[in-house]
Amino acid sequence: MVLDKMDKLQLLRGNDYIITKYLKIHQPTLDEIFQYGEQEYYSMVSTLVAIPSDMKSVLDDMKMDYTKISEFDLFCNCLRGFQSPKTEILFGKDVDFTSVHLYYDNQNQESVLCNANEYDGIDENSLFINESIYILMAEYIRQMHGFKKKVEKAANPFTKKILIEEDRMKRNREQNKPFESMLYPLILGMVNCADFPYTFETVWNLPISVFMSSVVQVQKLKNVGYTMQGIYSGNVDVSKINKDELKWI
Repeated sequence: MVLDKMDKLQLLRGNDYIITKYLKIHQPTLDEIFQYGEQEYYSMVSTLVAIPSDMKSVLDDMKMDYTKISEFDLFCNCLRGFQSPKTEILFGKDVDFTSVHLYYDNQNQESVLCNANEYDGIDENSLFINESIYILMAEYIRQMHGFKKKVEKAANPFTKKILIEEDRMKRNREQNKPFESMLYPLILGMVNCADFPYTFETVWNLPISVFMSSVVQVQKLKNVGYTMQGIYSGNVDVSKINKDELKWI
């Protein structure tokens, strides 16, 4: 299964998304994220879906080339940081990524993660993750949170070195900055917007994907409204406007 064939109504319904028998993704509400701790939550989620380009300097410090490691390999290297209590908000109590082992499937010629003690012991009751399952899981989580996948490629070794150093400096700056809530300005703005029918009391019950999708949709609606006002007032040349910018659905 690929994302294009995924029922995206799952995102708007906020239902659990079942990938395999023993791997499903729960959509936490804003209140669940608040109770968990926003900073810790986004740190965990960002690491789960990180790609090598996101961790250039970290991988370099580990003597690993970010251009020669796959997303799945990176996930496998980060597994020890995903203890069950930490990931329970997304995957429930029964999934513990620290209990899985890395095996090589000779038949399919791929690496797989499984919680069986040996590869021959893998059966329908095993937690099983290969690269395609992980890619699906990660992309669904990105869409839940409105994350964008940004792949950076270096044209030559010199450029790669510069990108790594820029990433290192960025991480150093962020470590010295106090945490700033990402959800605070979004919630504050949305509940004070007439196009958003939720209040400070009811907004907390929304699943994260429903809320983030609403943020994007309201922004589209506002932009179309402002553009149309500019057109009608003669301040905007309609011939220079991309017609897709006037669509809010």
